[in-house]
Amino acid sequence: VVDAMPGLRAAASRIRVYSQDVPLPPLNVPVAGGRSFANWYEEGGSFLGVYAAPDKGLDGTLVAADRWARSVAYMGGDTLWMTAVIYQFGMYPTRYNQSYGGLSNTDQVGAILLNCEKYGLKYIGEFHPEARDIPWYFQGQPDPKPYAAVSRLGKTTAKTGEPLYNCLFPAVQDWYIGMLGEFADRYAESPAFEGVSLRLMSWQNPGLNNFASLDWGYDDYTIGLFAKET
Repeated sequence: VVDAMPGLRAAASRIRVYSQDVPLPPLNVPVAGGRSFANWYEEGGSFLGVYAAPDKGLDGTLVAADRWARSVAYMGGDTLWMTAVIYQFGMYPTRYNQSYGGLSNTDQVGAILLNCEKYGLKYIGEFHPEARDIPWYFQGQPDPKPYAAVSRLGKTTAKTGEPLYNCLFPAVQDWYIGMLGEFADRYAESPAFEGVSLRLMSWQNPGLNNFASLDWGYDDYTIGLFAKET
């Protein structure tokens, strides 16, 4: 038991653990007119631990996804929402993000969608890729790289040391839209597939869908567009 504030003692009078011996019934909610409620995981694979997957393979994912979907339906939720690609992992087979397993990834997204269909829920896949594959995709092309953003100081990497990309470059747009299109095509036939969410956060920001800050965008291509459009 840990207190949220440093220096303060934590206390608990008792801890209760309950066993549910029968399946959780879905909450009886209105078909229309109510609010939508989503259960979101910042790192998509976290639900495997929360819902006690027996293993990290497809069989374990199916068990945990069933428990997750059933629990959310029991409390009146209608959407499972988790990040499908972030940091160093992906949760579905893909021709993009090869550094995260690529086509060899277990189709955990597919397992979640099947259980969303089973319990009448919707699914949203979120994306925040580090895009390490972009340099490989354009390997052999001359400098300056056709994907890297340039700062007002002439830098092409962010504070984390990772490349920062320019969302205006056609090559970056092709890679990003290609990745999202592949995902949509793969799961479009599922009635539970609600769409995608594109994350924007400053802590780890590859610049795929934003300009990062006013300190970036000083490459010849972006300056040329600015001059042309203004």
